[in-house]
Amino acid sequence: MLRLVRDAHDNGGSQSPIGEMLMGAHDRWLATVRQIVTRILAPDVAVMERWTALAELDRELGEWYDGELKLARDLAPLLANGADRRLARAQHAIARVREEISALVPSPDSAAALREAVLDLLDVLQLWCAELELAVTDVAVGQLSGESKALLRRLGEVQQ
Repeated sequence: MLRLVRDAHDNGGSQSPIGEMLMGAHDRWLATVRQIVTRILAPDVAVMERWTALAELDRELGEWYDGELKLARDLAPLLANGADRRLARAQHAIARVREEISALVPSPDSAAALREAVLDLLDVLQLWCAELELAVTDVAVGQLSGESKALLRRLGEVQQ
C-alpha cells in the first residue's frame, strides 16, 4: 500500500531531503512493524504470545508515532494546502483502529477480529507515512525549527 500511495503522488523523482529522510525512517520502522504483525498473525501462535506481540506493537507505536505527530504539528504551517486535512484523516483512522484493537479481549475467539484490525492498522500506518512524506515535498530543511530537526534526527535514528 505504501508503494502505491508513493507512486500515485510521485513528482518525477524530486523528493525533498526531508521526504527522503522520512521515507528511509518509515521504511525501517514499517519493516519492524511488519515483523511484529507477522508474529501476531501467525496461525499457530498461542493466545498469550499473540497478545504479548500486540503489546510490543503498541509500545512501538507509542515510541515512534508520537514523535511523528509532534513533527506533523510542528510542520503544519509549512505544509501544502490540504496536507493537514489528509494527515488528520490518517491520524483519526489510526486512532480508530487502535481503539478497536484495545477493545478486543484476549481469547481464541478474538483471533479473526484481531487479524482484521491489525491488518487495518498496518494499512493506515502506511497511509500516514505516505501522506507525511508527500506533505513535506515543498518544505526546505532551512524552514525547519530546531525542534523539527531534532525530531527528524530522532525518528531517523530510532530504527537504525
